[in-house]
Amino acid sequence: MKAGDKSSIDRAVIDTNIWYSGLIYGGKPAEVLIAIISRNGLVISDYIIEELKEHIIDISPSRPWCLKFCRELKNLASQHEKYDPEVKIRDLKDVPIVSLAVSQGAKYIITGDQDLLVLIEIDGVIILTPEEFIKLKL
Repeated sequence: MKAGDKSSIDRAVIDTNIWYSGLIYGGKPAEVLIAIISRNGLVISDYIIEELKEHIIDISPSRPWCLKFCRELKNLASQHEKYDPEVKIRDLKDVPIVSLAVSQGAKYIITGDQDLLVLIEIDGVIILTPEEFIKLKL
């Protein structure tokens, strides 16, 4: 696929903060979720799903549909190998996100996490905000 080709989407890992924002608030994070899922570009793991469920339960327990959605996401979860990035990642909770992207051949990580965004790219995986992804791919 050529850069800027909008007919299909490269594989992408969507960080938990974007899942949460998209499901609860909509906006650009929701646009990214819809685009990636509808074009079969989603790479997700049990780690992300469990983290999302924790956030929903902690912050929005009145959203039972989100928990049902998380259960359905389990069908899409990829198993991935452990990965030890050469680049130091400040927040160790981000290592499973990067590990998933690298081991599954994702081209992008979509996140709002500054600890990841400052890296710009890691082992061939481009790290973007939802806004940057939309400008590039949609």
